[in-house]
Amino acid sequence: MPWMPRRRHDRHGRAIRADNDRRRRPADGFRAAHGARFSDLVENAVAELPPALLNGVSGVEIVIEPVPPVDDEVIARGKVPLARLLERPPVGVQEQGFPAGALGASPPVEGRRLVVYRRPLEFRGASRSGLIEVIRTAIGMEIARSLGIEDVDDLFDDEDW
Repeated sequence: MPWMPRRRHDRHGRAIRADNDRRRRPADGFRAAHGARFSDLVENAVAELPPALLNGVSGVEIVIEPVPPVDDEVIARGKVPLARLLERPPVGVQEQGFPAGALGASPPVEGRRLVVYRRPLEFRGASRSGLIEVIRTAIGMEIARSLGIEDVDDLFDDEDW
């Protein structure tokens, strides 16, 4: 079989666009090309949390959902949540209040779950660095809220974070 060059054009004769081509991007926000890349951004954001918030992350399962469910809490607040820290009910208790796909096939365990909503975060980040900043802030604010820290501005002013 003779050597075949790699296709550089689609079936219509147009050049294939790269991931960073502006014509492929949505008009609003920056979308991570793959779910794995978004997962890496979330993991890096959690790893870079300020020391005051790291205790709130231990034992927390991190789940990424595309969009938040529309429930009474969302309607009452009038804002789309970017992340939620949910308490998981004990084994044997019906699991209400968890997003439909968040539980997956894993067996229920006791503990907490941080649900990060991908599309609302991507909509708010205009570039890759903006998306990273939005993810870090959303996760940090949610952890701080669960720990009862009210003055979170001091945590985010740290130059290392």
